[in-house]
Parts: sequence; C-alpha cells; structure tokens
Amino acid sequence: MDPDRRKFLQALASVCGAGFARSLGIGTATAVVASAPAAAATAAAATVKAGAYGAGVRAQVFEVVVRQGIAGAPWKEICAGPLRVNNISEAEVEAEIARRTAAAKPHALPYSPGGLDAYRKFKEAINSIPHSPVAPCACSNCSDFIRAKWREIREQVYKDA
Repeated sequence: MDPDRRKFLQALASVCGAGFARSLGIGTATAVVASAPAAAATAAAATVKAGAYGAGVRAQVFEVVVRQGIAGAPWKEICAGPLRVNNISEAEVEAEIARRTAAAKPHALPYSPGGLDAYRKFKEAINSIPHSPVAPCACSNCSDFIRAKWREIREQVYKDA
C-alpha cells in the first residue's frame, strides 16, 4: 500500500474513531438513533435528515466515506460513528458507490447503449479497417500513431506555455 494512502487512512480512522464532534471542537453530546423497522427506515430514507452538525457536515462525511469505499477502505468499520451521528445509512453509501463505479465503466457510458457487447463489436469493426497507403489512413495503428503525436504536441505546447 502507498505510504501516503496509509497515512491518510490512519488519520481517517483516528478521526472516525475519536468522533467528528471532538475533532471539530463541538460538544460531544450526540443522540444515538435506535434502529427502526424496515418501513420506518424506508420512510426516513425518502426524507433525508441533516445530521447533528448540519447538512454541510453530513455532505462532507458522506463524500469522504463514499470515496473511501471506492478506494477499497473498510469504511463500514472505521466510520460507523460518523455515519450514525450524521444519519447516513450504509445503503445510501453503497448505492452511491455503485452509481459512481458503474458510471466509470466503459459499457455504462451514454454513447454505448448496447453495453459491453456492442462496445466489443465496435472495437472489432475499428480494428478490421485495413491499412491504406493513401492518406488519410483510418486503421487502428495509424490512428494510435496520430493520437500519440497529438499528445506529444499538446504536452510540448503546454510545457512551453
């Protein structure tokens, strides 16, 4: 594991373990919400309540936990306290992690409505274009070469700017 990431995770664990209340210098009195039946939990999820320290802190805690989940950290264990204090359910975090990771996959992109199979067929069709001795050539090797040249030129221009 990267040493910087390890330090960050250790810092996050200490903050989560000690509680955001002490870290922020705000009082330590917090109400612990008892777990409700499933019907009440779905009704509560429909109307998201701000945490004990407001909606801004709740949003920041939510963002940190989601990013840790995407990075692969054991967020359920290290941030159980802040999740409880800020009225954030594990289902909310898991749904956001799933949404963000699905959006990052190539078959989930809007220009690929057919999914991964359509993307593979598209790549096969592109790779089947034969090389042409007459310019412009659209074969994958020439296209890769052109993209690499564009990248070199772009890096040189921005480096000189």
